[in-house]
Amino acid sequence: MQRKPAQSFMFFKKPLETIQSIQDFTLKPEDFTHKTHLKLACELLCVSQIDEAVNKACELLKAYTGHFGVADKYHQTLTMASVRTVRHFMLKSESSDFEEFLREFPVLEKNFRGLIEQHYSQERFEHESAKKEYLEPDLLPYD
Repeated sequence: MQRKPAQSFMFFKKPLETIQSIQDFTLKPEDFTHKTHLKLACELLCVSQIDEAVNKACELLKAYTGHFGVADKYHQTLTMASVRTVRHFMLKSESSDFEEFLREFPVLEKNFRGLIEQHYSQERFEHESAKKEYLEPDLLPYD
């Protein structure tokens, strides 16, 4: 069976609500969770090609962390790798909504770090430049 491209997914009853709440700074920092990060990636991938989604995620999260005075928490490599990782699973998904998607691939919530570690050595991922610029994976490239 042929899979749908990630861009054909529309998981959201209120399309782009996560994007909007990050863009207009209405999402409180204490409410920004790993799940929020996953949902942001899904929303961006629903409306954009991969490169545009990655760039928009970086733009949004840099502005968001800067606005709330926590720019030091922004990690360029993690942001870009996260969108690429979510895309990998969206391309395999049969889900019709975001919560179903997370149930279909529980590893996204339960062991996301393990997914990243398949692509990056700890040394590379924790390198001081990884926070400020995108470092390509040193173990397994993204599709």
